[in-house]
Amino acid sequence: MYKTDAETEVRREAAWTLRNNVSSADWRRLFDAFRTDALPRHRRWACDLASTFGQPDVVRFLKALCTDRDGHVRKAAAKAMAALDAHTLPVVETVDVDV
Repeated sequence: MYKTDAETEVRREAAWTLRNNVSSADWRRLFDAFRTDALPRHRRWACDLASTFGQPDVVRFLKALCTDRDGHVRKAAAKAMAALDAHTLPVVETVDVDV
């Protein structure tokens, strides 16, 4: 329904329901659909999903959303990138220590 219904209101309600019931198992599919949606609200939601569930592989999509025509989307994308940066642990080299 989210992608196919002829009624805009039905698609909006379907998107809202999907967003509110997303899990770590299915967030990526929804992120991919929302990030290219015509509605700015749905593109903002994509950023929220990336912030909550994302891994470094979504950064390239967030960078694109940082240049979105809608200012709210740009702000949400920047916020999501900052959240992902905070979640990412630095790579630590192993040190051989003789005790």
